[in-house]
Amino acid sequence: MASMAFIDEHNEIAMLQKPKQAEGFHQIFDFLRTSHIAHALTVSPTIFIEHQRQFWANATIVTENGVQMIKTRVCEKPLTVTEEVLRICLRLDDAAGITSIPNEELFSTLSKMGYEGQMGIFKFFKA
Repeated sequence: MASMAFIDEHNEIAMLQKPKQAEGFHQIFDFLRTSHIAHALTVSPTIFIEHQRQFWANATIVTENGVQMIKTRVCEKPLTVTEEVLRICLRLDDAAGITSIPNEELFSTLSKMGYEGQMGIFKFFKA
């Protein structure tokens, strides 16, 4: 089983404003702002660091009835987190949506957006 731990990056949010120094990437900001993941990326609820530490310190991955979940305790209260719970809380509303994009389709789309270079190594350069 993979060990789980709290790290500071667990509580970061994205700022989807278009900085002038990132002019070539404004399409990406527009896409993210209108996508179904915008809420999950930008909303910053009050989450206490100690609660996060407790969550990850006690977390175990369990499969029940074919459903994978995280079981943990925070402030002595048992919590169960499933994919469905995350979709509801993060307002993803995309259970029937795309779960993966084939590399060929991804690279083709990035090329159309003006990215150059070896696409297979995931280092992209905007033209």
